[in-house]
Amino acid sequence: MLTIFVSIEFIPEVEQILLQEDRLNEIVFVRDIKSPEKIGKFPYLSIIDNEIIIPLRWDNSTPPYLLPSLVPFSKEKLLGLIFHILENDPKAFEYLNNTELYPAVEQQNKLKYGIPIPSTTEVGDEYRILHNEGVILHYGYAPGLQQRNNPDFYYSHAISRTANGDEAAFSMREMATLFMDQGRKAEAEQVLLRAWEEVISEEGRKNIHLALIKCWMEQLVLPYPEDLLEKIKTGISSCLEYFESNEKTLQVALLLLDATHIANISQSYAEALGYIRRAIDIFEEEGMDMLAASAHLQKGTLLGTWAQNGNPQFFKPAIESYQKTLYTFTKENSPEVFADVQHKLGVLYAEMPDEHKKRGIWAGVSSASFHEALEFYSKEVYPYEYASICNNFANAYVKFPPAIRTDNHVKALYYYQEALEIRTADRYPFERAITLLNYLEASWNVRNDPSSFNVARFDDMIAKAEEARQLVKDSSIITEAERHLENLSLLKENIKNGQNDA
Repeated sequence: MLTIFVSIEFIPEVEQILLQEDRLNEIVFVRDIKSPEKIGKFPYLSIIDNEIIIPLRWDNSTPPYLLPSLVPFSKEKLLGLIFHILENDPKAFEYLNNTELYPAVEQQNKLKYGIPIPSTTEVGDEYRILHNEGVILHYGYAPGLQQRNNPDFYYSHAISRTANGDEAAFSMREMATLFMDQGRKAEAEQVLLRAWEEVISEEGRKNIHLALIKCWMEQLVLPYPEDLLEKIKTGISSCLEYFESNEKTLQVALLLLDATHIANISQSYAEALGYIRRAIDIFEEEGMDMLAASAHLQKGTLLGTWAQNGNPQFFKPAIESYQKTLYTFTKENSPEVFADVQHKLGVLYAEMPDEHKKRGIWAGVSSASFHEALEFYSKEVYPYEYASICNNFANAYVKFPPAIRTDNHVKALYYYQEALEIRTADRYPFERAITLLNYLEASWNVRNDPSSFNVARFDDMIAKAEEARQLVKDSSIITEAERHLENLSLLKENIKNGQNDA
């Protein structure tokens, strides 16, 4: 869908042009240029004084490669631009061939489809050329440009070459995105705050605000600063109101995902659940399967967190959300996401409360999920993830109902040991301390021969408790390690007294 705004006396001519293509007038609407609102659900073009005005596309629906902002009107150029915006490439190039728009549209399409761009062939105003060179280096593959300056060089020079506030802000947003990609979060925020001062249009202002929200969210670390959380919440509320009023459904749904995350970390679980449900409804209504699956993944994480924090009624809904994710992210087309979801399912299956007869079934399903996760996250290729899965698999074994022929706690010790091989004291001290304490807890429950004292296991537990006590300066970990050492000392004393009595 597309809207074309023109002066009222020019409407019949544009409508006649649309009739040259079968049923094009059913998806392209012609409106009076004096209509008060030009930002709505659909992209738009304007025609003034015999020139086609191509607006900045703030919505990220296309690569941020700029087409000329003003183009002399012709039937061919108008139809070519219409088909380009509607993503009908053959028809677009049919009409734009031999026009000055052809090179720019071709470059934009190459960026969109990941086609190498050997060199820049465009001519035009200096701002647009500099901005586009930055975009090519930032988002595309341009062998002929690789030895030249970095993208931010072109963005900054483009900004200095325009007096148009929205154009400057548009390039600043791309520069900030580049900085975010490079981990330069503070610099990205400063650039966006500059853009906030430059931007003129309400559409541009809301999109700069949206970029600032993303930047602020990237800066969230524990303990979450209340002032930053409040700034993000206020920004999301303001942007949601604007994008909803303009029927920008994709932006609304993506903002709802951000709102879900903020509500979740603020422990406003009911609020978070409301946001994620709205986002899923939008994605499913719009046929955005990948985004809907990603939202189900986020919903599963939300419900799983809620379930593990004293709300057991959410175990099954969390599992159902994860399972819906797997309809789209399969083992064949998205092995990493599939494995990650299997890991999460393994944890939930192990912890879900149920009657005793069914606990054994859930244990089997949990074990199968963990094995699926480990099939992808191998020790050699993904050591950190492998250790995390092993630690949680061991935790699951501790929670499984007792097995007749095997000792679940022995299996747990094996997987804890696998995790400890990766979680070394120099690289992951906190994670190692947690795993050491888990290992100790399982060690107390291993089936030992009641007629003899297992000296090797006792010495192993002493060593691990001592290491955990000294590994990190965390009072809860130190206290827990000292509890194990005290109990081990009492055990040794009891064994000694028993031997003396004998």
